Amino acid sequence: ITGGIGLGGTGSANILDDYEEGTYTGVASDQSGGTITLNGDNTFNYTKIGRMVFVVGNLNRNDGTNYTSTLRVSLPFTSSNVTNANGVNGGVWLDGTGTDKVALVYIGRNQSLLNFKDVDSSDYVTSNEFQNSRPLYTSFFYFTDA
Repeated sequence: ITGGIGLGGTGSANILDDYEEGTYTGVASDQSGGTITLNGDNTFNYTKIGRMVFVVGNLNRNDGTNYTSTLRVSLPFTSSNVTNANGVNGGVWLDGTGTDKVALVYIGRNQSLLNFKDVDSSDYVTSNEFQNSRPLYTSFFYFTDA
């Protein structure tokens, strides 16, 4: 076996050839192109094992801009371009004043940003539902081709 660690066999499918742990600063934006200002507590931790990426972290909004399009959050690696490799694969809690929101993480093919699908309406969560001075907590996993 060369170029990795053999797990459970000697074939190429049994070679773990990539493992990485790290952090990245999350970026939130509105699908219309607006950037959402965040305070300093926006670190995500990730673990990449082979093509699978696991992410956990939070964002805290620090602006009152009334964006109304789909909320988008950055990924540490572009998602896989393989059909059916990703999709709904995690959750988010938007801790609101008076109204919290729970949604599912949705990651499409070949994307550098994710969206959130509202569990009650199946609509995408909009940027104005991420309230000013309130946190967003999320954890998710997805495949990458990187």
